[in-house]
Amino acid sequence: MALAQSAADTPVTGAGVVRATAVVDDVFVARTHASGAIGGADWVAYLMARLGIHPIPALPGFVVTVDSTQIQMTSRIADLPRETRTELGPLVGFLDPSTPIAGTITLQSVGPEAVRFHLDQVSLNGFAIPEAFLQSWLADVGRRYPVLGRSGRDLLVQIPAGGRVTLGPDSLHLALP
Repeated sequence: MALAQSAADTPVTGAGVVRATAVVDDVFVARTHASGAIGGADWVAYLMARLGIHPIPALPGFVVTVDSTQIQMTSRIADLPRETRTELGPLVGFLDPSTPIAGTITLQSVGPEAVRFHLDQVSLNGFAIPEAFLQSWLADVGRRYPVLGRSGRDLLVQIPAGGRVTLGPDSLHLALP
């Protein structure tokens, strides 16, 4: 099995894009491996690159954990890149920079050749942002980043027919039949 790093304390970096791409290529493109695993931080970097974020910003204090049900990203407002803080504007502008912020993402199979990464929840200081406010704000994000769909919370990723992407301890698992 091909393996990209998977430690929960590994930072999100541009090097993670390279590691994740190598596993995706080995399993889904070249098919030299039947399966592979990508650590959560590397997968986040890979998806950021797919969203057009270049270079991948340094994210000190940004922690990505993965279990069998979700991907959890946590940080403090101060640790987010300036562009992200600007994007979050009214959501975080009035809060202390040390305030924790977290996002919960789930993975759903949406067809024989696609999976969806869905932002389920965003919380500040341990409290979920009310859905009505989150929907409105994320719809605006979706208008600016069409790849996320109109809701601003979904990223569809194409996979080969018969391929699988699943969540597991500390990593995402890719497999072909």
